[in-house]
Amino acid sequence: MAKHQFLLSSLEQDLLTLLRSHNGFYGLEILNVINQVRSKYKIKLLTCGSLYTTLGRMETQNFITSISSKTEKTPRRRYYTISQSGEEALKLIEEYRDRLASWSK
Repeated sequence: MAKHQFLLSSLEQDLLTLLRSHNGFYGLEILNVINQVRSKYKIKLLTCGSLYTTLGRMETQNFITSISSKTEKTPRRRYYTISQSGEEALKLIEEYRDRLASWSK
């Protein structure tokens, strides 16, 4: 990741935060958790299209990784985890937000 190119959308921040705390979610689990929290705060619900587009982009950018899994009892699922680059990007965003919050003239 190039220096100073760590800006993440609010959805990307949500996804990294969720995956940091609960590694190994599959797509529909992620969608359900985020939408449960969003509905509590009256935030527009996330669609499958937006979720999977964002997950694909974040995987291309190496912020997350995924593995495909299928058992006899479950359909094929792709499980997502935060990568080291994702951890670093989220940490930079948190430091940036902390700096803004503590700014004084």
